[in-house]
Amino acid sequence: MVDDAVAAVAALLWLTTAIQAATMLRRRHPEPARTMLLLAFALLAVSATFFTPTVHAATGHVTGIANLAEPIARTALLGAAWAVQVMLQRLGDHGTTGTRIGRRAAALIVFVAALWACFLAAQVDNPTDMFTSDYGDAPLVAAYLLVSLTYLALALVDVIRGTLRYGRDADGILARALRLIGIGCWLGLGYVAVKVVFVVLLLSGHGAAGSTLESNTARLLAVGGGLLVVVGSTLPFLAARTTRARAWLTTYRNLRRLYPLWALMYTAEPGIALDPPRSALADALQLRDLDMRLYRRIIEIHDGRLALAPYLDPAPDLGDEASDAAAAEAAALRAAVQRQRLNNPGPTTAPAHSATENGTIDDEVQWFLRVAHHLPRTDVTVRHAPLENPPTTPSPRTTA
Repeated sequence: MVDDAVAAVAALLWLTTAIQAATMLRRRHPEPARTMLLLAFALLAVSATFFTPTVHAATGHVTGIANLAEPIARTALLGAAWAVQVMLQRLGDHGTTGTRIGRRAAALIVFVAALWACFLAAQVDNPTDMFTSDYGDAPLVAAYLLVSLTYLALALVDVIRGTLRYGRDADGILARALRLIGIGCWLGLGYVAVKVVFVVLLLSGHGAAGSTLESNTARLLAVGGGLLVVVGSTLPFLAARTTRARAWLTTYRNLRRLYPLWALMYTAEPGIALDPPRSALADALQLRDLDMRLYRRIIEIHDGRLALAPYLDPAPDLGDEASDAAAAEAAALRAAVQRQRLNNPGPTTAPAHSATENGTIDDEVQWFLRVAHHLPRTDVTVRHAPLENPPTTPSPRTTA
């Protein structure tokens, strides 16, 4: 089950890396911090992949070097820790990161070189899925493990310090994201502690009986910490996408809810439509430029209402009850359309007025949504077709 969890995390990390890469490719000027975040995701994905038992065994079989996946996975893990350090550094100290990044890169190179030197000198010739328990009592393998764990611990502590430092000035989503990254790093330190204690027990000859417990515990801590770091790192991105998706859905829903009112105006004055849809279904399937379409829809409803002015009865004064006023407006508009069809002007030729005069576009959207709510669906079975003889004089606000 633990091995399956490692494989699932590897797949999730590759998916996250692909999404982040696709997002960055659409940007003309990638942000340095996001570039390091993408590198961290990619290296974590490599590490989790090579820690997967199937890939671990296949790597040794293909290359002919037993357990080669072990140093590859640990090298990628150290590189990911370095990338997260640099990401936080770039987020917090713009313009002063060069020297610190250089020192961190030099430290990474030294530790990685030492890691590979110990591994190659250890001559671990028998393939195994339990590398630490099977070889951890050998001095060179113990040194190999302690080198990687030392760098990882130092990097995790540095990241925790960064999340605490930058978290003090953050709020909202960013604060929660930094908190999750910090908790993930604490779990990573738990992984380091379990590994170090087990290596020390192996060297002293007392650790063989707990090999399975150590392996499962360490992997669970690594998986849990990695997931929290991934969630925390992607949380601002996901929050921004969720906000945009919610705004898109709200605009689309408003367009659909306004369609009955717009269609009523269109039956009275087809010339109001700058680009009329071929049908109601075609209107529903237009999924791009929703903000502009909503803006045009409000203008066209206004234009239709102005065109109906000679046939429109003044709305009765119903006080401050918006729902009653909206119902009266809907009834008045329907009656005006009927009078226009019969060429029977209303009792007044006063200019049509709007309940949202001098209001914002959002005020007008909300008002017309209430009006549209009171229109029966039978009023919107409108056939859309290109005009054979479009009017030569545009309606009052069509070009707004």
